[in-house]
Amino acid sequence: MFLGEIRMGTTNTIVNVVFDTGSDWLVVPDINCVNCNSTVLVNSSKSGTPVDQNTTSRNYGSASL
Repeated sequence: MFLGEIRMGTTNTIVNVVFDTGSDWLVVPDINCVNCNSTVLVNSSKSGTPVDQNTTSRNYGSASL
């Protein structure tokens, strides 16, 4: 497991992440998320960077996202 930080969008919001080298996508908690339990939420409406807001789900072992 690798831990680190990334900066998101034009606002350069710092988000701490767990880098999963076996995964092909990154989930970022948005400020409009009603079920997110995160200390940092990204306000995608303040970013000039396009955001895919399609709802989807995946299972990771015993966890569902």
